[in-house]
Amino acid sequence: MIWYHNLPPNSIYSFAMLVDAFVKDHAEAIKAETRKSDLFKVNQRDNEILREFVSRFQMEQMEMPPDADDWDVHAFTQGLNPRSSLASQQLKQNLVEYPAVTWADVHNRPLEGREAPSLLEYNFNVDATSIVSAIGRIKETKWPRPLQSDPTQRDPNLMCKYHGTHGHMTEDYLQLREEVARLFNNGHLQEFLSD
Repeated sequence: MIWYHNLPPNSIYSFAMLVDAFVKDHAEAIKAETRKSDLFKVNQRDNEILREFVSRFQMEQMEMPPDADDWDVHAFTQGLNPRSSLASQQLKQNLVEYPAVTWADVHNRPLEGREAPSLLEYNFNVDATSIVSAIGRIKETKWPRPLQSDPTQRDPNLMCKYHGTHGHMTEDYLQLREEVARLFNNGHLQEFLSD
């Protein structure tokens, strides 16, 4: 009832005004609880790499009021999809084995594993261009966004078939390596392994 005593004198002339003042004063708490539960609905998609999920999760998290609870850590851990990428699988396993206390702990936690293997480590019997062509025929393939860098600043001698533009070598692109790892872990590209 403290809010009632803090109302300016003679500012309430009817029950409707009292209800309106009460709702305005307490609506933020109701919205915060609703938004808090909405954060648990943010899940990593099967074809979404970890970096994109973290970014999307943080955008949703910024809409929330500051909170001392660790509910955002639980929401993030629950939303991780181990089928989406090797990095997501490793991070989720790490968070389950060693629970994080704060969001900063999650965000700054190094993966115990390593980044996606280079294409050479798979011992494929075809080159990177052929792998890009092959993943183009797989329905669940996630393609990269267009490069944002200035085309005149990119190395014209390096061509990336995954992006379809110049600037870096196809096999050097981290997102391609993550995508190949995800597809490979889901049973694709096995036909390109050397005997």
